[in-house]
Amino acid sequence: QLVDDNTFVYNPGNKFSGPIIYDDNKVNEKWGVPPSKICDLLSVMGDGSDNIPGAKGIGPKTASKLIKQFDSVENILSRYNEISNVRIKELIENQITEIKLSNKLVQLDVNVPIEVDINRMSIENIDFPKIV
Repeated sequence: QLVDDNTFVYNPGNKFSGPIIYDDNKVNEKWGVPPSKICDLLSVMGDGSDNIPGAKGIGPKTASKLIKQFDSVENILSRYNEISNVRIKELIENQITEIKLSNKLVQLDVNVPIEVDINRMSIENIDFPKIV
């Protein structure tokens, strides 16, 4: 959700895959939605690594299709009766609370007050024994 024209995410990879740089295109390629819709996607499909419940039974592909069809979590929740697949419609209908909670959990708070004193960030005169 942080990826934009000025920001990318670097994934160093592992011994099975090399590094990946996630820009707008790479996010879209991997998740099927642009970075601006990642919160909506995670709200529907959940994210086990961050304890985001999402809607059990809905995975990345279905969540991506729903986001493409309805554009947002809010629209999915307000218009889920328009979903043609009865199973998916029932999953959404029965897990509205979990999806709303997930949406709150995945939103980054970008209005955190941060005081920066550039002079205190100097790396001169580092006391390495004290750091250890």
